Amino acid sequence: MLVRSGSKRSQSGQAIVMLTIMTAFVLIPVVGLAIDGSRGYLIRLKLSAAVDGGALAAGRLMGTGATQAIQQANTIATAKLFVKANFPAGFFGASLQGDPNICLDPGTDTSDVCGVSNGGAVQTYHVRTVSVGATAKMPAMFMGILGIPTINVASTGLAQRRDVRVVLAVDRSGSMSGYFGTSSNSIIPMAQAFVDNFSGGTDFGGRDQLGLVVFGGSGIVAYPARNIANDFTDYRSYKDSPPDNQFKTNPKGTIDHYLGKITSGSNTGTAEALYLAYMTLRADAATNADLATKLNVIVLFTDGIPNGLTVFANDKNLTQATNQNFMLKAGSGCVDLGKGSYTTPEVGGTNMIGWLAQEGGNVYGDTDSSPQGLGKPMMAYAYSGYSGAGDDIDSYLSNAGADDAMIPQWNDTKTVGKTTTGPCASGTPMSSGTIAAFPKYDLFGNYIDLKNNPPPSVNGLSMPMGSTGKIYEQGTLWSTSTQCNSHDFVNTSPNDACMGGLAAWQAAAHQAWKIWNQVIWDNQAQANIIDPGPNLSTPVIFTIGFSHDASDLPDMKLLQIIANDPASAVPFSKRINGQAFLASTTGAVQDAFNQISAEILRLSR
Repeated sequence: MLVRSGSKRSQSGQAIVMLTIMTAFVLIPVVGLAIDGSRGYLIRLKLSAAVDGGALAAGRLMGTGATQAIQQANTIATAKLFVKANFPAGFFGASLQGDPNICLDPGTDTSDVCGVSNGGAVQTYHVRTVSVGATAKMPAMFMGILGIPTINVASTGLAQRRDVRVVLAVDRSGSMSGYFGTSSNSIIPMAQAFVDNFSGGTDFGGRDQLGLVVFGGSGIVAYPARNIANDFTDYRSYKDSPPDNQFKTNPKGTIDHYLGKITSGSNTGTAEALYLAYMTLRADAATNADLATKLNVIVLFTDGIPNGLTVFANDKNLTQATNQNFMLKAGSGCVDLGKGSYTTPEVGGTNMIGWLAQEGGNVYGDTDSSPQGLGKPMMAYAYSGYSGAGDDIDSYLSNAGADDAMIPQWNDTKTVGKTTTGPCASGTPMSSGTIAAFPKYDLFGNYIDLKNNPPPSVNGLSMPMGSTGKIYEQGTLWSTSTQCNSHDFVNTSPNDACMGGLAAWQAAAHQAWKIWNQVIWDNQAQANIIDPGPNLSTPVIFTIGFSHDASDLPDMKLLQIIANDPASAVPFSKRINGQAFLASTTGAVQDAFNQISAEILRLSR
C-alpha cells in the first residue's frame, strides 16, 4: 500500500505562497537595493569629483588676496561655487543638502584643525590644507518599500600644499636690452607675477620663502641682500641671505622692487648664478630643521649661452707644466703671480679672484673677443653707497656696467670694452701673451675641461659625460656652424671665442650636476664633497631660455641638462625631474613662468 504525504495541488499552493513571500520580502528589496545602490554609487562619484575639484580650485587661491581675511573668504567662496557648479541639481534625482562644508588649516602648528590626519597618515604641520565636504540627498525608488524614502550620499575632498622655497635667478646680460623696466616688451611684470603666486608672511599660511639672484658676468644675491663681509666662496661662512617669507613686505626692499630696478649689461656667468642660487637655498642648512620638509626650487631665466667664469687666477695649487700659475703667464706683468693663498681671506689681499668673459659671440677662431681682464665679483665688492648689507643693491641693478670694474690687483683702465693699461696688460689684453690656459676648475670647483681633466668622483658619484665622453657635444654651441662648428675644446686656447663659450658651458653643466647630487665645493680642501649640511634642500631646477635674438640663441640642450629635463640626453639624477622651457617671445616667457608656477604647486601637493 502506498502512503502519500500530500497532494500535488497542496504542494503547488505552498510554492506560490513562498514565492509571494520571497518576492515581497527578498527579491524586491534585493533588486531595489541594487538599483538604488547603483544610483547612489554614480551620485557619489559625481559628488566626489565635485568636492575634489572644489578643493583643488580653492587650494590654488591660498595666499591670493590683499589680506588673510580676503584670502580665506576667496578660498571658501571658490570651493562652494565649484562644488555647486559641478554637481547639478537633480542629478539622478539628487540634490545638495545646504552649502558644502569648507575647512581651512594654515598648518602653523601641529593641531589638525580639519580632522584629516587619518591617524597621522596625512601631514598637516607646515602644510596648508583645504578640506571640502558635501552631502547629497537621493530619493529612493524601491527602498521606500522598506521604509527608507531617501538616501544621503557624502564625500570629502582634500587639497594640500606644503611650503616651498624658491630662488629665482635672472640673467641681466647686455643681450637683454629692451626687456627690463617698464617697456611694453619687459619681462619684469611676468617675473613679478610669478613671485606673487607664492604666500609671503602676510598671506594665509604665508611660509613660502623666496630669494633672488641677478647675474651678468658676475652674480649677486639681491634678496635677501648679501653681505660683502661674509666669504661667499666658503660654505662654512656663507650663512646669511637664506630665502625668507618677507619677500612681499620687507621694508628694505621686496623682490618685486629689486626686479623693477634691473637694467641690462655685462655678460653671462651662468655657473656662478647656479652656485649662488644653491648656496642661498642651503645657507641655513645647519640650523633649519624644516628645510628638508619644503619643496626647494631654482628657476633660471637666461637668454644666451654662458660666457663668464669666476676664477682664482693666482691660486698656487693650480700650476701649468711650466710651473706658471694657471691662466696668467709669467710674462704678463701681473705683480701678484704666485701669491694667492687660501690661508688668507678669500677675496682681497693678494688673491687675484675675479670674473672674465669672452665678448662678442662664440665663433671658432675669433681672437678679437678675448677676455678683457678680471672683473670684481659683486658678492664681495661694494658698488656705491654701501654701509651695510644691501645698501648698494639698487645701484648695482640700475647700472648696466656695475660689475665691469677690474679687481684692484689688475689695476687697469678700460676703454670701449678693452683693457689698455696696467700691470697685467701685455699687448692685446688677455691675449696669448697674457693668458696661458683656462684653469682646471673655477672658483667654485666647477671643472672646465670635463673630457681631458674630469672631476674626481665624489663618494662614488661621477658626472655622466654622454656617449663620447665630451658632454659639450650634446649642446648646440658646439654643433652650430656659426659658433664652434664641431671643434673640440682646447684648454690652452683661452683667447678663442668658441673655447671661452665651451669653458663656461662646461662649468655651468658641472655646477648643475653638483646641485642635483648635493655636492658642494670645500675650498679649504680644494675638493668637491657631499654637502655636509644636516638639513639638505635637494632642489629641483627649472630653466627658461628666451630666444628673442636669432644671432645669440640660448643653448636649449644645455638648459635641458641643467634642469635634468626628461628630454635631456645626459640625465643627472633620479630625483624629481625639472623642466626646460623655450620662449621665443615675451608672451611665451609669460607662459613659461605660468607653467613653472603650476608645476611647483603640483609638486608641492
